[in-house]
Amino acid sequence: MNADSRNSKDLNVMIDHWINTPENGYLGSSYGFAGKLLEITRIPQSQENTKIIEDKLKLDIPILATVKLATSWMANANEITFSINGTPVLYKLKRGA
Repeated sequence: MNADSRNSKDLNVMIDHWINTPENGYLGSSYGFAGKLLEITRIPQSQENTKIIEDKLKLDIPILATVKLATSWMANANEITFSINGTPVLYKLKRGA
């Protein structure tokens, strides 16, 4: 199955869940990135930090490894944009998630 066979709404729901789940939020799984994501997006975007986020996202949601993924944010804005195959979606980051 590739990402084209998935409804983009499904992918958006998966990403929203991921950004609001603490890392290691499930017993026996490293899934999630909420706290670390807030920490990283407090500083200006860099290639290194973008790679950290995208690699973790693709590890936790493997179907995203099959799409063209781009990530952007502005420091301290508490939001992040993921573009999947050129379509951007803005996600609000929740403090204390």
